[in-house]
Amino acid sequence: YIQIVHPKSSSPNVETEACMHPLIRRAGGARALIHKSRPARTVWFGDDLLQAECDAIVLKLHELDDQCSEEPIWVRINSNGGNHEGAMRIFDTLRLIRAPSIGVLLGKAYSSAAFIMQGMTVRIGAKNARFHFHNPTYEPRPLITPDTNLKVLTASFRAHIKNLNFARRRYVEEISSRSGLRPSKVRGFLLDERFILAPEAKRLGLLDAVI
Repeated sequence: YIQIVHPKSSSPNVETEACMHPLIRRAGGARALIHKSRPARTVWFGDDLLQAECDAIVLKLHELDDQCSEEPIWVRINSNGGNHEGAMRIFDTLRLIRAPSIGVLLGKAYSSAAFIMQGMTVRIGAKNARFHFHNPTYEPRPLITPDTNLKVLTASFRAHIKNLNFARRRYVEEISSRSGLRPSKVRGFLLDERFILAPEAKRLGLLDAVI
């Protein structure tokens, strides 16, 4: 990511109007924007993002977009992350739908949830919220019997590694593009398994506002 330098203010959490996201500015501030949310237009996700949860979130986003593409969809996140393929599908859906998405981070966005947060139109974090970045992983549980074909098993592992390398490359490209940080910086976050609190995330361009 390229470091984004914001105009100085009396407090690190007080934004000047010039550097506010347009949706935040029109609402009169990040807190005011959150207060405009309606339960019927809000998607919640937390805990672990398994395949079924990812599918349900994608379906809900499309449903809300079909109902009204002009009104924002609020997505409230407090998640350990999970399935990286499902996370990329949610990320792509956020980019595909017409309705703007307001991501509200309350607690944690770990692993793939940190990636999803970068797909939101507006990214708002509570002051004590935190990100955790790391490389996408796959935990194999192969069933090995006396008849197991080791060549097939090895080929399967290679395919999974290829998929993980693709996911890591997409993580780096998308996070770098959104935040402005150098790709090498993002790769460092993934390798170091970096925890980042909301105020620092704002300075790094990973959040648009902290409340």
